[in-house]
Amino acid sequence: MQVLSALSSSRPRWLLGLSVVALVALTAVTVGCVVPRGEFEFVGLSAVHGGIEIGAKGVKATVVELRSGNGPGPEVKILLSKTVNTTLVAGLTKTGHFDNEALQDTVGVVTRFFNQMKQEHKVPEEQLHIVASSGVFSPLRDQKDLVQTNQDVLAAAVLKATGKKLAFLDVQREAELGIVGIVPPRDDEALSIDIGSGNTKGGYRDRDNRFVTFSLPFGSVSYAEYVRKEAEKSNTPYERQLSESSARNLAAPLHQQLESKPGLRERNRVYLSGGAIWALATLIHPADRKSFVELSVDDITTLQKLLQDNPQTLPSPDLSKIETEAVRKEAESDIQRVRDAFTARNLQGSMEILKTLANELELGKKKMLFVRHSQVGWLLAYVGEQAKSASPK
Repeated sequence: MQVLSALSSSRPRWLLGLSVVALVALTAVTVGCVVPRGEFEFVGLSAVHGGIEIGAKGVKATVVELRSGNGPGPEVKILLSKTVNTTLVAGLTKTGHFDNEALQDTVGVVTRFFNQMKQEHKVPEEQLHIVASSGVFSPLRDQKDLVQTNQDVLAAAVLKATGKKLAFLDVQREAELGIVGIVPPRDDEALSIDIGSGNTKGGYRDRDNRFVTFSLPFGSVSYAEYVRKEAEKSNTPYERQLSESSARNLAAPLHQQLESKPGLRERNRVYLSGGAIWALATLIHPADRKSFVELSVDDITTLQKLLQDNPQTLPSPDLSKIETEAVRKEAESDIQRVRDAFTARNLQGSMEILKTLANELELGKKKMLFVRHSQVGWLLAYVGEQAKSASPK
């Protein structure tokens, strides 16, 4: 773990023998971070790849450089990792259709990232991937016609602006990419859990290399919005409605999936990702800047109590015991970013989801690790799979 703690520097660092798919789990994602030796067979690959992901809360951009190394896979260097928040899903929640202004704003962000990747980072268009996450369409659960209509609108707008086809990731595909891109290889005890803005998903690979996954149609934003509407209908205080809704909408469907997939309960290490988990780690353990931040069920309870005691604002962690100025500044920056990204209700909803997961999966008996900057994992997995499929048989 001494190697991990040394990675907070923004200067490039070499880590020997690490897996490409474990990059986000084992390094701090800073521009210039380098990792040699991948787990995938990137045959003859020496190039720059870019990924743009349209999600429920905004647009994420990642650029990685892959170079031939001495090991079985390439060296990986992070060139860009950035997020811009947008309000794309607000219209879907209200009317079932994208708000035109929010759509144009989102496509504008995509276009700016697209041009930046091509011009500044010289990413060839064939190695630049634009995807939309399943969470974008969470407000339209079980309304397949509306989902298809809005997918067509978004795809047409992206194609017109960039000339690139937009790929849509369903929740199963996202869970698989998360497992490949975040969980270190050959960890037979690992479970991946991602609480996104629009949904929650996770799983593992069994001994036959098959994916075993689960999902819930709620995430940090979508669950808070659902509870708000239910509270208004029933004239119930938000905090009480939050708890009452979880049994029916979270615990029951999760329990049903676990009954048919008992292996999900048997994993002993849990790799947690998503903005809500980052917020939990930042607010409860602000001084811990490692790439693995160990969390506990008590941490979830602590944040829930802080939010219940003052539901109108996010807690302010005590940073007075952080002696290193650079670490304190990093913590201050992250705390402000959490405040910019989340409302108190968003985090209340997220912690209710996480508490339900903890109860059903018995997370109190397991080692829980927040994977810092795991948003680059999907691109590494995506590129790795493409390279593998293109390799000679």
